[in-house]
Amino acid sequence: AYATSSCLRTVYVATPLQARKAQQMLKRPGVSILWDNRTGNLADHGDGLLLTATGRATIAASDEHPSASADFLARNPNMTHFLASDEVVIFNISVGAYEVVEGYSR
Repeated sequence: AYATSSCLRTVYVATPLQARKAQQMLKRPGVSILWDNRTGNLADHGDGLLLTATGRATIAASDEHPSASADFLARNPNMTHFLASDEVVIFNISVGAYEVVEGYSR
């Protein structure tokens, strides 16, 4: 699960610190995130949309945590228990660029 800041310059990702995802972001903070609207149909090749965000991942600092948590729970209200775990951290991904691709075959 993820959430974004209202300005879309930050993407928040909550994950257990020991998870492979978290360990990889700590070792290699240059990250990319891909969203798409694929439906599994051939029409996706012409009508599909992809959005890629590239940026740098860091663990949310203690002064950033309340805001990051609020944004995350506003988008994912069913994850209150998960986010409250001592093993879970929130990563801030500071987005440097977004790229939109329309039609996968173009």
